[in-house]
Amino acid sequence: MSKRTLWVRPSKLLWVAVITAALGAMWLYGTPHMLWNYRYTGSYESKYYTSCDYVGRDSQTVSPSHGDCPFVMLLKPAGALHG
Repeated sequence: MSKRTLWVRPSKLLWVAVITAALGAMWLYGTPHMLWNYRYTGSYESKYYTSCDYVGRDSQTVSPSHGDCPFVMLLKPAGALHG
């Protein structure tokens, strides 16, 4: 009986799992966006943010619920039906 030789070793396909995991995480949690502009009320020392503009794959304006705008935020496309 002859021994079969694999065309591709399973260890060489590890990159497929890594890319699939990264795409799955972006589908579930969104893509990273950076704070570009913001509007606030109050004094400069005690800001309460009313609107945050983020740039990224799908740039968006967000109204923060707690008056805070993180510098980097994971956002899904507006009106996304997935995840």
